[in-house]
Amino acid sequence: MKISIASYGVGNMHSITKAVERTGAEAVIARTPAELFATDGIVLPGVGSFSAGSRWFEGNREETAELMKDRPVLGICLGCQLLLEDSEEGGGMGLGIIPGTVKRLRTRKVPNMGWEPVSRSADCVLFDGIPDGEPFYFVHSYVPVPSDDGDAVAVTALSGGGENATFASAIARGENFGVQFHPEKSSVQGMRLLSNFVEHVRSVR
Repeated sequence: MKISIASYGVGNMHSITKAVERTGAEAVIARTPAELFATDGIVLPGVGSFSAGSRWFEGNREETAELMKDRPVLGICLGCQLLLEDSEEGGGMGLGIIPGTVKRLRTRKVPNMGWEPVSRSADCVLFDGIPDGEPFYFVHSYVPVPSDDGDAVAVTALSGGGENATFASAIARGENFGVQFHPEKSSVQGMRLLSNFVEHVRSVR
């Protein structure tokens, strides 16, 4: 089974590629949006600015978003944010697959870096077999804010308070999933989450 990984020039391709391969899937680098659909599932990796990631989809954004709705997609950090409509981080448009926006983290310490607990607010296949409240590794200054609270399947509450110290750390709609943390850097439970995604892809392909 093959999983395509979007190469929009801003993500840490090595770590996510190796992590996907550890699940038993074949990782295929997609250098254009059209190449994303030559595989069974899609990963939009993290690290980088929203505007830079957005530019990769220019020209066929709507067509790509429409095709993604019926394909299992996992957005990680920046990739999660790109599933939404827009961002406070510079210009550019997201895919708009999940209605909502991306807002700057307004807490005591920005960026937020380190291990933080992720608490489920709805059932989601990504977290099968993972204890509720398990910590995952975060590196981010922005957070996803879905328009529909029902699209938030997990939340994280940062210590120290702040305007949005509690935020959606995992979102989902249909076959499209996004996590604000980095599962590829989150040890055993991070690999479990990636394996859950790959198993979901296998079940629906």
